Amino acid sequence: MQRLLFLCLILLNLHTGAAPAGAILLWPGAPPGGAASGPQRDSAKGTITQVEQPYLIVHRPAHPNGMAILLISGGGYAHIEAGKESGPAAVWLQAQGITAFELVYRLPQLLLAWLQANGWLIQP
Repeated sequence: MQRLLFLCLILLNLHTGAAPAGAILLWPGAPPGGAASGPQRDSAKGTITQVEQPYLIVHRPAHPNGMAILLISGGGYAHIEAGKESGPAAVWLQAQGITAFELVYRLPQLLLAWLQANGWLIQP
């Protein structure tokens, strides 16, 4: 547990980009696939698009019970639906004493699938 805490503290110091303060960046430097098409966008409803750097948001309860869970929102390859999925779940888990790690990830560039379709023997 002490090693995990130490690793989290180190990663917190690497924070840059559009990730919120205190987030844990998951990739040092520019992630594979290059930069997003623009800066990260967060809607009023909690929808996230154009993630520049994948990261975790740690939701720590006041009285942790020793359990933790990773939350990954869906969104149909168009966006991340954090406002309706992982965000509310993280708040509920936190109230139950469970530490929640909310993943904000980069969405695949679907153009890659189209460009590689023949090599992968698929018909887009």
